[in-house]
Amino acid sequence: MFRKRSVVFLLLFGVAYPATASATVYQLSPDDDWFGVLSGDRLKPGDEVVLAAGVYRDRRRLVMSHRGTAAQPVVIRAAEGGRAVLHRPDAKQNTINIVGAQYLILRGLEITGGSSGIRLMKSNTHVCKFGNRSRAGKQ
Repeated sequence: MFRKRSVVFLLLFGVAYPATASATVYQLSPDDDWFGVLSGDRLKPGDEVVLAAGVYRDRRRLVMSHRGTAAQPVVIRAAEGGRAVLHRPDAKQNTINIVGAQYLILRGLEITGGSSGIRLMKSNTHVCKFGNRSRAGKQ
């Protein structure tokens, strides 16, 4: 009887909290390897990147291909009360290229420079949201 209850408890616990162990919150500043975190498809469902106030500049081509889910989107946002600026210093490339991303939320970021601010590419890019900081519970 004890063994049966233990198995049921473990099954329920595993089902109730399956994603909490895998989501990561990245707290970054312009001095950190922010480019390495934001580029590619490194971020997983539920991950959140919080960018401290400052200007994030780089001449490399920034391509984001992160794939969240409807239940656990990938969120990249400015820190509360901070002004995070993603800036491309020349017009040779877009500031951000979003390629094949799914359930990606960019919130409270200022995008400057580049030939275009944000470029969405590939037909499988979908459910990407862009917004300001939330005010009084609204985005």
